[in-house]
Amino acid sequence: MATLNQFKNEANEALAKAKEILELKGAGPEYDAAWKGYETAKAQYDARRAVEAEEKSLSDEAAPKPSETRNPGDADWIPGQKSIESSKDLADGVVLKGVDGKPEFMPYARPDREGWRKGYPVSAQQASILRRLPEDLLHKKALEEEAFRIYLRHGLAGFRGKEALYAHLKDLQEGTDSEGGYLVPTDQRSDIIVDPGAPGGVTRGISSVFQTTRDGGSWPTLSTDLTLAAVAEEAAFAESDPAFGQVTFTIRKVGRAVDLSYELLSDSAVNLPQLLGNRFAAAKGRYEDQQAIEGDGTTEPQGLRVASVSDITDLWTLAAPTALEVVGAFYELPAQFRSNAYWHMSSSAFKWVVSAGSASAGIHLVDLIQNAVEPRVLGRPVVFFDGTGWDDATAITANEELGAIGDFRQGMYFIDNGNPTVSRSDDVAFRTDQVVFKYRVRYDQRVALTNAFRIIKAAAS
Repeated sequence: MATLNQFKNEANEALAKAKEILELKGAGPEYDAAWKGYETAKAQYDARRAVEAEEKSLSDEAAPKPSETRNPGDADWIPGQKSIESSKDLADGVVLKGVDGKPEFMPYARPDREGWRKGYPVSAQQASILRRLPEDLLHKKALEEEAFRIYLRHGLAGFRGKEALYAHLKDLQEGTDSEGGYLVPTDQRSDIIVDPGAPGGVTRGISSVFQTTRDGGSWPTLSTDLTLAAVAEEAAFAESDPAFGQVTFTIRKVGRAVDLSYELLSDSAVNLPQLLGNRFAAAKGRYEDQQAIEGDGTTEPQGLRVASVSDITDLWTLAAPTALEVVGAFYELPAQFRSNAYWHMSSSAFKWVVSAGSASAGIHLVDLIQNAVEPRVLGRPVVFFDGTGWDDATAITANEELGAIGDFRQGMYFIDNGNPTVSRSDDVAFRTDQVVFKYRVRYDQRVALTNAFRIIKAAAS
């Protein structure tokens, strides 16, 4: 449903069109049609104004304050817009249909508010801004469009006797008057093209995740299991005592702060807080993957490379692994862990796996690899992390640790203390007029069963 301001502007535009036809061509059928269009628009405006006047007279309550109707998600610092015709406080925005179909209050759009494209005229703003223009800017938009239409049809000669309208044409000029270039609105996207960096967040999803409210703790483990043996008639039963141990964890704090100027935060058409939240989450995934591989387990979470995980015995050939070596690595993993195992390596390491296409001891590895984008080797999926962690493997060199194979669900635990948080402070950088966003997460990660993994390693020579 159009607003009263929109009906009024449509009537003004129709009247201006009828006036122009009368001045250029005089009275006639074209003028009569234009005048009829104005009368129709004027009648719609009068009807809407009458309805709103009746609604106002029937209401026993004062107009709602902005704080009562504004969407709670709107920024608190957006100033209210008061009526230019009255000193009485009015709701400073419009009600639009939201994404879920429900009415949603939105503040008026103005040059000093978020989302306004600086240096652009009113008529060239983005569609989301045009929907929220107050009455004075809607009128200015109509005048700019009328001036542009006259110029296109009649050139500068069309402004004889319309000097006031010509001023709005100058608002649309892109350069100097002598250049005569006129602004054609361009599509300015509000999303940012982001290089996601090294793929991250692949390890948590295949591991076990637990929550804790403590700053540390432990899991009891069964180090040595029971055994059975045959017992002769009337013979004494031999003893088999299980041995126990524990896996300890210590919750660690991880985070980062980002400083943004008030000007950037206020003027940007991009939702910067949302962008920061997304980038923080991506950085968290990369950090977790790196620590799951090489974390020292003392000041950082514990990684596979420092957790006494056994290397494969059939080390991979430096030039390129053979098909038999790849298959051998899989079957060096104990049987109880193979059914849910994952290959975990970098893309550069997997390149050497797929290059082992020749037969090796009667094995054709190429037949045992499916799907190029999300590959499976010997029926088990491969996950990739191309950040810091595994050795480079661009060219396999002596003793490089190229990746791992193992049952992450049984063998690797992530322990979270609460959820990640993004906090904002307008005070900590008060002197430099900056807003600080801080990302904070508390967690630990431990290799719970070292026997559930095997490190894929290159030969010494």
